[in-house]
Amino acid sequence: MTTTIEPPIPSVMVRSGAIQTVSERANLYLDQALAVNLTGPPGVGKTTLALDLAEGRRRSVVFVQGNSATVVEDLVGGYRGYRHHKVVDNFVREVLKLDEQVETRWESGWLTKAVANGQVVVFDEFNRVTAEVQTVLLAVLQEKVLPITRLGHGENIDVHPEFRLILTTAVYGQAGVHPIPDPLGDRLVTIVLDPLDETTEAKIVCAHSGLEVEEGKQIVRLTRHLKSPGAKAGSAKQNLRPTSSVRAGIALARICRTQGWSLREQIWPPVLPAVIHDLCGPSCGYSLIEIENYLRLAAKESSR
Repeated sequence: MTTTIEPPIPSVMVRSGAIQTVSERANLYLDQALAVNLTGPPGVGKTTLALDLAEGRRRSVVFVQGNSATVVEDLVGGYRGYRHHKVVDNFVREVLKLDEQVETRWESGWLTKAVANGQVVVFDEFNRVTAEVQTVLLAVLQEKVLPITRLGHGENIDVHPEFRLILTTAVYGQAGVHPIPDPLGDRLVTIVLDPLDETTEAKIVCAHSGLEVEEGKQIVRLTRHLKSPGAKAGSAKQNLRPTSSVRAGIALARICRTQGWSLREQIWPPVLPAVIHDLCGPSCGYSLIEIENYLRLAAKESSR
């Protein structure tokens, strides 16, 4: 999927200390026309941060989602069809004159347009495209040109001085992820995004849901507890390792806000444990009874 976005980009961005530090580093590299690669586990905010960085450049943004179906022609361009032109001249009855032409039609790809026009490209899930597609960027980053090969001739598109490239990549080893070739990886500035700290995660949950901070913290501790190995043996207030994804917390917070539920005040219907179990997915090793018991224990401990 390719989407061209004109600034400003509407987004919910929480600027905690850790995120702000990463953002400042990334902007240092982008100011020098270096390509930035944001990598990390799912749900740590790679795409949100990438779009926020792109918005800060104050240029037109091209947002692309990579997948196994992406081909080189999508980036560079290709002959997408043909134009058929036919003229029948029968001005003289005894003479029939035909003039028929068939021409192939070249259509530039999104990278060709972005390079020429100085747009900011956010290439989401970049390492889900094949190595053949990935290496198209090598000449762009190294030689500052994009080679184009058409029928009968080739040409180089000079890279506009305002062109910028921001990638997001999944952790290698996940299904459908391709390794980035070493020559290309050597020309990327790769920033590893760690799982969010509890305070930042709670701010993000509240920003996306509209819940109060204390209610958001309760939800974050709940989702961390249910997804943490060995959590059953401890208290609801124990220090738990962060989970990689904040999505379950955001979804639960939105549901609680729209339905008027409160974990802190124990205002929730019998269906809530099942909803939590669904949102946490396979990583939740709790039964519905255990989730309900945890909700009541956490509410008591938070009121002390």
